Amino acid sequence: LIYADTFRSADMRHAIPLGVPDPILYAEAGGKKHVFTHSMEAARLRALDLFEVHISEEFNVDELMGQGLSRRDVRAQLAVREVGSLGSKRFSVPESFPVWLADTLRAAGFELDVDQEVFDDRRRAKTEAQLAGMRRAQKSAQAAMDTCRDMLRRSEIDGDRLLLDGEPLTVERVKAAMGATFTAHDTTT
Repeated sequence: LIYADTFRSADMRHAIPLGVPDPILYAEAGGKKHVFTHSMEAARLRALDLFEVHISEEFNVDELMGQGLSRRDVRAQLAVREVGSLGSKRFSVPESFPVWLADTLRAAGFELDVDQEVFDDRRRAKTEAQLAGMRRAQKSAQAAMDTCRDMLRRSEIDGDRLLLDGEPLTVERVKAAMGATFTAHDTTT
């Protein structure tokens, strides 16, 4: 069980290979992978075809909001409903699992075991898709460095500056050219 966003949590990024800026709930239970999110992210997550995607409206988030609960309490009670839908009572969580959410889930009868090794081991094992992504990133980085080297080799010294094609060779020009190379290789910096 993980509650995080994919930008700040390596564990969540490993589970969900997509940039998701807001914290969401990810769970594995009964041999299935589940993501619990708001409707704005659902289509992008479903497109990955890696897990069952559930939106907060399925768990009556509007009812919870209507009770006048704080935003955090709404999220915590929503998590109780979401985790309750999985049919399991015991989950491993990473060290970064929020205490406020762990307290709420434990009070609702769930057992949470902090076991960072489980998550570390998962991140060490790479899928074919992850390996292919690493190879694509490496190829793109090498091509971008080739672009930089080519620009430096073709430049001429003019006093205390470099000129390329008669224009000053600036960091901005090099970065722009390297960025174009990353784009041509379908990657980002």
